[in-house]
Amino acid sequence: MPQTFIDIHRLQNLLDKDEIRELLFRYAEYVDRKQFADWAACFTEDVRITMPFASHEGQEGLEEWGRNGLSHYEVTEHLYGNIQIVVNGDHATGRSNFWAACTNSRADLTRHFDEGGSYTWEFERGAQGWRISRLDLDVTWTTGDDETGLSG
Repeated sequence: MPQTFIDIHRLQNLLDKDEIRELLFRYAEYVDRKQFADWAACFTEDVRITMPFASHEGQEGLEEWGRNGLSHYEVTEHLYGNIQIVVNGDHATGRSNFWAACTNSRADLTRHFDEGGSYTWEFERGAQGWRISRLDLDVTWTTGDDETGLSG
């Protein structure tokens, strides 16, 4: 019977990437479910978030900042694609494309505002596992009417 060799470093790299992907999926799920305390827990204490329409640094006030930013939309759906992650010890970088659909009312789901673009991510591994330490959002397209004016 042939001997099987397991490269422990490669295996750890795959496990780390999987944990980071799960973190990104939770980030989107918590935004869409309006669970902003859980959403804020996806970030490090010293997080830096930069978006075309707003920025935030640190955990203090992060939950409220997220809630206020999306409170105008009754329904949102965030989707990721082309997720790229590079792990280097307890630090990782990444990039992903996104599509976000937003509507102000469940009563009329035909009226919505959509946007797409890319996220650039940085992650840190700490006592609580992987967390987002930096998020840069680049919106490259929009469609529909953004009644909130948040998109700029």
